[in-house]
Amino acid sequence: MITQINDSTNLITAINQVSTSHFVINNRIYQDQLQAVELKNNHIFCDYTVNGTYINMYTFFGETLIDINQLLTNTFSPAIIYHTEKIKIMISEFPISICTEWDLVFALLITEKKIFIDGHVVFDFSYSTFDPLFLKPFLPLIKNKNDLVLNFKINRFSAYHHLKIESLPEQKIKDDYYLLPDRFQLYKFFKSAYSFLYKRFMQRKQNPYSTIKSTVSLKNHIVFLGFDYHYRGNSKYLYDALMSLKENGHPYWKDIDIYFVSADSSHFIDPVASSTKSLIASAKVVILESFKPDDIVINGVSINLWHGIPIKRLFLDSKELNQNSHIFLYRLRKYRALSTTNYFVTDSPKVNHIFRSAFPFHKTILIDTGYPRVEYLIAMQKKHEYISSLKQSLDIENSKPIVLYCPTWKDYDYVEPDFTTISEHYEVLVKGHPESTASIKGRNVSHLSTEDALLVADIVISDYSSIIFDALNINKSVLILMDDFEQYSRTRGIYDGIMETLFPIYFNWEDLLNDFQNQQLKFVSSHQFCHNHEYATASIINVIEKNLS
Repeated sequence: MITQINDSTNLITAINQVSTSHFVINNRIYQDQLQAVELKNNHIFCDYTVNGTYINMYTFFGETLIDINQLLTNTFSPAIIYHTEKIKIMISEFPISICTEWDLVFALLITEKKIFIDGHVVFDFSYSTFDPLFLKPFLPLIKNKNDLVLNFKINRFSAYHHLKIESLPEQKIKDDYYLLPDRFQLYKFFKSAYSFLYKRFMQRKQNPYSTIKSTVSLKNHIVFLGFDYHYRGNSKYLYDALMSLKENGHPYWKDIDIYFVSADSSHFIDPVASSTKSLIASAKVVILESFKPDDIVINGVSINLWHGIPIKRLFLDSKELNQNSHIFLYRLRKYRALSTTNYFVTDSPKVNHIFRSAFPFHKTILIDTGYPRVEYLIAMQKKHEYISSLKQSLDIENSKPIVLYCPTWKDYDYVEPDFTTISEHYEVLVKGHPESTASIKGRNVSHLSTEDALLVADIVISDYSSIIFDALNINKSVLILMDDFEQYSRTRGIYDGIMETLFPIYFNWEDLLNDFQNQQLKFVSSHQFCHNHEYATASIINVIEKNLS
């Protein structure tokens, strides 16, 4: 449990009254994010915004434990979930009287070596000005600690906030090294100008990812960006439904211009055409199915159709250490893009809490109508002539059961199972993830849409992909193979609450192969997240119409 201290006027009194294991000192908390934090038997540093805007350039999110002096960047704010008992002990033993939260922070920097990390964006701070009196009493203790890296951080922090204190002996480190003011140690030689130079350079780095909308005049048209500019999935079926209304002379939709940005067909708008960005910027409604590209400005209403119930952890719930460490401003770019989402479509109300902890949806409306692609699947599973024509186009024998293998994308080397070993008794189709370059043995059906591949299959095998739930929605026999579970859960993370609902799971390829050979396959039964999708498309169209009007 976490106590929230909203008024820090009498901080020590308030802390002494805390009876829960942890507490926070802030009256501006993102509650969905706070509830998602996994508490430790210690203090936890979380992520934060400043006046509602994400500004941080930390690269350590994804780590579990870090050196505490890594926290002290120029724009550091005390985004800490404090361990109550440890703080009470520290206050009673610390040689300097602690009155404010900044006193707590500097005391922690002096007394602690490590701090736990959680990537959820829990706090929102206002811009603060620092009085040098906050820091001066702690300088002798900081100097006695003889931590040259901490001293460097204090010197730089003081220069940034115009705190006139004596310079501490330091060891220069490559922290924020891509920022020119730090690269040339301007904090040391041009203290009066350092803050201005640092802010100017930081602004130049972050400006391309601004969430500020331009002042263009919005026009009454819709633009689809699809799933990374591809005509597939939810975007395809929603677009087809709208175009059907338009082409059949629907009194409202016949005069609405609808565009799809994709290189998949000459009928669509070219993503790299010079006029495409202005077309998107002037649209009243823009429809996505994944993350917004960095170079796109959306001034109208954005609706994200997303692409499935997540088994693998997403963004703020995920470790994503590799992305945070190696992709420039990864969290900032992604956070800012997601925070501008107006509507977000989910497949079931039972998973809404996951998206609210994974994404910065403080102002986003979640629409749990289900997905247009699943509505298509449910309607087409009874179209036996259509399914037969798909099989004929693949030249498939009806005498063999059809197995479809659809794995998710992985950012590490993974040896795919060899399904040719069961080809004597099964027709094995393989459809890899669009982003994957892995070579999988089996009959490649990448030219088929995922939905049509599901329709022809008798048995569907997957791992961490949301295709599992699509298959269960149309009563397919589903097998789950997670023979790399330890590595995947370590690098990406798994939602335990979702995993617990999936049973049984094969954690070893040999076990699955033996069950194929012995015809004792253990299928996943019907699932609680299967949802009535009968009106998914119509419900989303109603939202679009409302925002056009």
